[in-house]
Amino acid sequence: MAGAIVIGLTAGGCASATVRHVPPAPGPRPASARVRGVREEAVERAVRRHADVGVSSASCRAPTRGAHTPFGHTRLPVMHCLVRTHDGEAWYEVEVLRNGCFLAEADDGARGEIRGCGVNELHVRHET
Repeated sequence: MAGAIVIGLTAGGCASATVRHVPPAPGPRPASARVRGVREEAVERAVRRHADVGVSSASCRAPTRGAHTPFGHTRLPVMHCLVRTHDGEAWYEVEVLRNGCFLAEADDGARGEIRGCGVNELHVRHET
């Protein structure tokens, strides 16, 4: 058979072929969480850029409901952030003040505070 196309068949009679699975395209980034009007990304950026110590990374999220914070009962925004400094990586509770500054207290209590300003996307709701 000149010019015939030959397809490899297995014992069961099915053609063998390599199937490639393409991973799905990344979807849109999930909406940023806000804590009392302050976005996670705004706090992360301020901690990385404007802290009083060298911070190489910060990843923040909203704390779980009813979570204890070192700031006691507060109406100010508080984020739970994983922060990397020259001392290593640790979890901090970061309270954002009305003027855009922040105070971070380490969860383990063994590390010092981190302070700074620069939360420039501040939309704090003033509650009475």
